[in-house]
Amino acid sequence: MSSLHFQYEIPPEEFVSAQLLYHKLRGARPAYRRAALWILLGASFIVVDFNVSPSALPTKDISAVPLLIVMAFGISWIYGGIRILFPGRYYRRAYQSSELAGKSYSAEIDGNGLRVAGELCEWSVKWPGVQLKGEDERVFIFYAANTIFIFGKKFLNGEQQQELRRLGGLKS
Repeated sequence: MSSLHFQYEIPPEEFVSAQLLYHKLRGARPAYRRAALWILLGASFIVVDFNVSPSALPTKDISAVPLLIVMAFGISWIYGGIRILFPGRYYRRAYQSSELAGKSYSAEIDGNGLRVAGELCEWSVKWPGVQLKGEDERVFIFYAANTIFIFGKKFLNGEQQQELRRLGGLKS
């Protein structure tokens, strides 16, 4: 039975790639409907704002304030809808608080499962416990026990990548 040993880190772009791949493997549909709803709601605030005449407001002294507040709500909803369409920016920010930056990990993967050791924790998962697994152009991911194991391809040579596919049951 062969095994694979390597050291790696998780840089921001690989973290983002792994999060996007995880959601894709989980079957999460793109949030186009939700984004469209937010943008439409924001646009409706702005349209209503432009269609209100200042004479309909109670006093002319503060007439600009409610209009500006409604306009701000509309713009913020549109901005929120656009952000939903591009989750990479959110994940890049989430990386900063994930405590992964600058941390080094050691992985040992064999026919029984995978073991990963970091500075503060160690994880061990047998292959039957892996619920999701996949790869994209940057990373391999294995999801088990509420943890996404991210292995960047740049830390593995071609032979190691093939061995990881074989051990993890991924298609070549």
